Amino acid sequence: MKYVSGRTSVLVALCLLACPLVPATAGAQTTALYVDSQAGDPIGEGQERTWTTADLTFRASGSASRRQVSIDADTPNFSTLWSLDFAAPLGMQLTPGVYE
Repeated sequence: MKYVSGRTSVLVALCLLACPLVPATAGAQTTALYVDSQAGDPIGEGQERTWTTADLTFRASGSASRRQVSIDADTPNFSTLWSLDFAAPLGMQLTPGVYE
């Protein structure tokens, strides 16, 4: 199992354009998790990989204030499991985009 929280050397870019916290826009939408990890990193184990909805089930929840969002992504047998938590700085809101 892989868990991501706090500061890690894993570059996690998450594109959840279909997230219920973000209004949908016209055009193509993609839900994906991209991990680019350095060699020796204990969380990403040096892998570069992209998972989509064909690979993982994605679930998102967040606060009504748009300050916090949590995303879980896993396989049916939990052989791959990612848990991602994002929080905006005090007094700010999260916005759609790429987070490093």
